[in-house]
Amino acid sequence: MILDTLHDVWHAVWAWLIATPRFLAGIAGGIVAMYLVKDTFPRRLFMVFGAIPSSYYGGDFLTTMFGGNEGLWGFLCGMFATALAKRIFVAIENLDAGSLLGRVIDTAFSVFKGGSK
Repeated sequence: MILDTLHDVWHAVWAWLIATPRFLAGIAGGIVAMYLVKDTFPRRLFMVFGAIPSSYYGGDFLTTMFGGNEGLWGFLCGMFATALAKRIFVAIENLDAGSLLGRVIDTAFSVFKGGSK
């Protein structure tokens, strides 16, 4: 029982050590992109935390597809994820959800006004 637990812990630590270059590269890519992206600090911090899973999964995928160093691909995925998150925030801000919701409600009520006659 104890040996099984120790074995599982060892595998978890080993998996972490293997994946560490991608994590660190993703954090570094996110920090570099955070410097380049001009936005509020909480948003930029959120973008960096979004770069970590992007670098982990994207770095592994790109290394498998194109070969090369996992750290480099993780760094590039981290930078790309941060820039993509910035564009998503800009798109949400430009959406003007208040007027969009108002138009949807006006359209819905205009349909129901004339339908009962």
